[in-house]
Amino acid sequence: MTTPDLMAARQLEKSGMTRPEAEAVVGLVRTVAAPLATNEKVEALGESLREEMKAMEKAIRKDMKSMEERLRAEMNTMESRLLWKMAGMNLTMVGLVIATMRFLPS
Repeated sequence: MTTPDLMAARQLEKSGMTRPEAEAVVGLVRTVAAPLATNEKVEALGESLREEMKAMEKAIRKDMKSMEERLRAEMNTMESRLLWKMAGMNLTMVGLVIATMRFLPS
């Protein structure tokens, strides 16, 4: 038994318990309280969670950067296709205007 356990057992003895009863109660309380969280365990868990959150943040930022690059590439491709289509339409319009001017009497 540790010093706090002995002190608790002595207090129980003073209140009227026999020594074996007091030791049994202190042992039972220690067994029940052992799995409970301590300040150290809570702090360690908090630190672990903070580290996990930082790692997740890095992974999310990396994914977002990758997605941004893909979107920019797609936008550039779409812009290029749109420009070529507009150029084709403009050439067609110019051809139609020239043909209309040539074949229609003035």
